[in-house]
Amino acid sequence: TREQQVSSLSNGQTFDVLVVGGGATGSGVALDAQMRGLNTALIERGDFSSETSSRSTKLIWAGIRYIATAVAQLLRFRSLAHPIDSVKNSTSEFK
Repeated sequence: TREQQVSSLSNGQTFDVLVVGGGATGSGVALDAQMRGLNTALIERGDFSSETSSRSTKLIWAGIRYIATAVAQLLRFRSLAHPIDSVKNSTSEFK
């Protein structure tokens, strides 16, 4: 239970790393710390992977898809035939 887990954290044991938040980022940090041999504790307010880093991960995924779409447009035949116009059009999107 949650109570048992909280009481095990308050038994006086010292941790090298305390990770606050068990979303995608926090879980990855805790895993990395454990793999490096660090004594690690992870705390989460609610259920794991239910808070903000799950939304952040979706935002990163959307960014990757956006970049892939931009690259695909640069590789179209029209873009290859008129490379200067293609670069101008692509860079204008980032302003």
